[in-house]
Amino acid sequence: MIELDLNDPTQKEIKRHIIVTEKLLSSVATELSKTKKCANILLMPDLGLPRSIKRAHGGFFNGAIYVWDTSIPFVPVDATVNCCGTSMFRLKYPISSKQEFYKKIFSAKEKICRTSYVWNFNVGNHFIAYGEIIGGKDVLKDGAYVVLHSSAAEFKYQYNGLYPEKDNWYFSKIKILRDYSTNRYIRYIKGETAEKFFRIAKMLENYNKIRHQILAGFIFGEDEIEEEILNIQHYGMPTQNSIAIGCYWLSEEGIYLFLTNQHNYLYCIKALRGGDNTVTLGEQSYIIVPHGLGNIFAGIPQLDYKADGLYIGERYFSINQKLKFNKDIMLRDYRYLSLDNMTSLLSHILKICPGIIVGYLRQMYNYNFFSDKYH
Repeated sequence: MIELDLNDPTQKEIKRHIIVTEKLLSSVATELSKTKKCANILLMPDLGLPRSIKRAHGGFFNGAIYVWDTSIPFVPVDATVNCCGTSMFRLKYPISSKQEFYKKIFSAKEKICRTSYVWNFNVGNHFIAYGEIIGGKDVLKDGAYVVLHSSAAEFKYQYNGLYPEKDNWYFSKIKILRDYSTNRYIRYIKGETAEKFFRIAKMLENYNKIRHQILAGFIFGEDEIEEEILNIQHYGMPTQNSIAIGCYWLSEEGIYLFLTNQHNYLYCIKALRGGDNTVTLGEQSYIIVPHGLGNIFAGIPQLDYKADGLYIGERYFSINQKLKFNKDIMLRDYRYLSLDNMTSLLSHILKICPGIIVGYLRQMYNYNFFSDKYH
């Protein structure tokens, strides 16, 4: 395990359990390969809790890359692989008001819901933001920008999807390896099924990029978009033997977007090589960087695994439940690390994952999980 996390109370508790995940991945690889194989998990500064109990119960947490060596392909399905990313576009003209912003959003939502696309900017931590950059560096010109954050929802729960849903295309092929001493297990698919799974996962990287381009044009008008600044994924399979959950993997030095919340700046950061977060996956060198702050426990930082669910603190959650923001989980805050402000937290993170802030996006309007209820 490579520990590039912040070692806060949430992460200390997660690490007790993620060690078992690493062991289980190694055990599957060894069993399939008929020789000793290893797994390695890279923990990032935003290591935290997922919303999905199924994912956590399977031993997979956000803010990490899971890597394994095997001669027989396999994929751990409770990592609930999909593809999620962020994109940022510079507009030709500013949006004049909050009312105009929401009018564009809801008009587009109504039309998109009649297409084959699944509207999911109001799900989980997904969002659409509008703001401005002043004093940008590198490729960031001053002006008005929009940011989209969402996943390829068309390939999650459906028959063709990658989530381990009953009666989907691979569900009958799932195998299981158990560790009764910890109430833990790992479910996986192998061989040709795993290879097909990986091909779909890789396809989704480009699919989700194009999806964002199409939806951005649909919402804000193709003729109103001046330039695409970035469009990168932080959830998927960088290689056949790795899964990234909540962290970008960059093949070269480049700009990524560090996500905070709807009230704060979003930070445009140029990732730099040379740190411990520059790693080799397969035959390719990547710079691994966090996608945001990550989720921490809202209560007691304690996990207790049971056969069919999890105790989080003193509360029990069944496998199919979701954790709720600001009740079960909350965004990591600099105060939990005894730091002065967001700037000091980001400076701390950039010492671990080298980079330079090249732009501050001041958010003016933000459409998210709560927006449909209040607008």
